[in-house]
Amino acid sequence: MQRYPMTPEGKIALEKELQHLKT
Repeated sequence: MQRYPMTPEGKIALEKELQHLKT
């Protein structure tokens, strides 16, 4: 699961996606 780069922006995007899947 390395679609996003290891950057603050990428981490935020990844967290947002994870929250979306949790709903």
